[in-house]
Amino acid sequence: MYTPKEVRSAEQSAIISLSDSLVQELRDHDIIVIGMPMHNFSIPANLKLWADFVARVGETFVFTEQGSIGLLENKKIYFAITTGGLPIGAPVDFLSPFLKTYFEFIGITDQTFLVADGLLQASEDKICAVEKEIALLEAV
Repeated sequence: MYTPKEVRSAEQSAIISLSDSLVQELRDHDIIVIGMPMHNFSIPANLKLWADFVARVGETFVFTEQGSIGLLENKKIYFAITTGGLPIGAPVDFLSPFLKTYFEFIGITDQTFLVADGLLQASEDKICAVEKEIALLEAV
C-alpha cells in the first residue's frame, strides 16, 4: 500500500490492483451513491472492507503538519440507508457518524442522507417519504 507505483514489483501491483481500481472509480465520478442497511448499529462488513481498500495515503488523503487533507474533492455523495428498528441519529447510531467522518476524511464533504429507518414499524409510510425525497432529487 505504501510502495510508490513507479517502484512496485509485478507481484505488488497485482496485490494492490483491486484497491487501485476502487480508488480510480471514485476519481472518475462526480456523483456517488451508496446504499446500505444498518447492521448491528453500524455499516455492513463489506462496506467497511471497501473503505479500508479506498483510504490510502497519497491516493485519497495526505497528512500535513496541519492534519489530514482529503484528495477526492468536488464530489457529491448520496447515502441511501435503511434500518429495521433503530432510527438514524439515535445514541447508538454508529453508521451515520462513520459515513460522515470517513467521507469527509477522503475529501467528499457534499453529503446527502436518504433514510428509511425503523422499517419494522410503519414501513410503507417511511418508504413513501424517502421515495418522495428521491423524486425531488431527480427533478433537480
